[in-house]
Amino acid sequence: MIVLGGIVFGSIQTGFGLINMNSTEDDTHRKGRQGVKSGATSFGVIFIPVLVTVFLEVLGVNLASCFIPDINVLGGMIALAAVPAEVFD
Repeated sequence: MIVLGGIVFGSIQTGFGLINMNSTEDDTHRKGRQGVKSGATSFGVIFIPVLVTVFLEVLGVNLASCFIPDINVLGGMIALAAVPAEVFD
């Protein structure tokens, strides 16, 4: 729920920032750039922990299992790669 709220909040900030960047007034243009930067920061705060978790999973450190036991972030892809090709025919 928090991630979804962050995505919506970041989208709204970025949208209003892009609208304000089209203004000819310097102050409104500056506020628009700050809004786009704030929206990008909101997206970064949401997605960087996910990317770090996946990166550590590739390295062999299962960080997600500290919070949710028996979870494997890349387990679905690894399990599909282990299925013989004859099964899909």
